[in-house]
Amino acid sequence: MYHHPDLTPFTPRERPSLRAAATNMIENWPPQAYRDDYAMMRGIWPILPKTLLLSDPALIEEVLIAKAEKFTRDRFQTRALANAVNRQSVFFAEGADWRWQRRAVSPAFRHDKLQALIPTFIQCAYSLAQEWRHAPQDAIVDVAPAMSRVTFDIILTAVLGAGAQDFDREKFLAAINPSISTIAWRFLYARIGAPSFLPFPGARRVAESVNWLHNALTALVAQRRAN
Repeated sequence: MYHHPDLTPFTPRERPSLRAAATNMIENWPPQAYRDDYAMMRGIWPILPKTLLLSDPALIEEVLIAKAEKFTRDRFQTRALANAVNRQSVFFAEGADWRWQRRAVSPAFRHDKLQALIPTFIQCAYSLAQEWRHAPQDAIVDVAPAMSRVTFDIILTAVLGAGAQDFDREKFLAAINPSISTIAWRFLYARIGAPSFLPFPGARRVAESVNWLHNALTALVAQRRAN
């Protein structure tokens, strides 16, 4: 069996912990997950279910494509992500509902249309690379928000075109950040079976930001339809 090189910036835990679940959930993945084709992760508490982690492409293809109808989305991810992503979206849909939504969006992801966006991908990536090249030599770069910005720039340019210049990117990204930064807490609450009404740290900020995002996107859709 091929063993992957050790590139992890931390020492994986033999047993999962609550602290890691609330701060950096991938620390709870067992050492085997970084070396082997699959690994079993124990629950934080003995009564919680185990999780099978797959990294072998053939096994992943079997789960996601060949036998997809036998594997449904687990309730933990659905609960953890539902307040940031619409529960009725293609992200959570399954079965006939998923197939209907997938067919509806598929024209936008045709090969020729994706190829036409390659110059946009290149330009956005190049702009980020130039920003990093001009940073001080000893500057520490937080890659996560930088990649969020470049991904968002690609989406804006691809969807809005010239209209992207008038969009308040920084305000939009600032509204997305509370949902992203609290995902670990929501996963932890889902894993330990905490009541859904129990607020997690930052829950109020998440609710306010999601409401703002919804209103901003509604206004944007209305503007695009009008034009």
